[in-house]
Amino acid sequence: MRLKLLLTFLLSLSLPDCFEEQNWAAFQTGTPEQVAPAIMTLPLKTGVNTVSKDGATPLTMASFYNSNAAVTQALLDAGADIEFRSEDGISALGFAAANNN
Repeated sequence: MRLKLLLTFLLSLSLPDCFEEQNWAAFQTGTPEQVAPAIMTLPLKTGVNTVSKDGATPLTMASFYNSNAAVTQALLDAGADIEFRSEDGISALGFAAANNN
């Protein structure tokens, strides 16, 4: 129990709240096979629902840029929050519709 508390505390100190740009490409233009490893690089604290410094999640990025429905499904299967809305109030579905995805 003490070890779990210590690990939780250490993770909360060392993990950023936003993911780095090098992961964006997998969500924007990648295949499901490329998305899975990118998900593993996201902070453990927030995982697939991590919000970028620009206010996007992997799901909203994939919905806007990536027309591969299997990528969106992989993110949903990994636990992506389909209800997340950007600061402008746009959902993943809204981003997909805006870009004909």
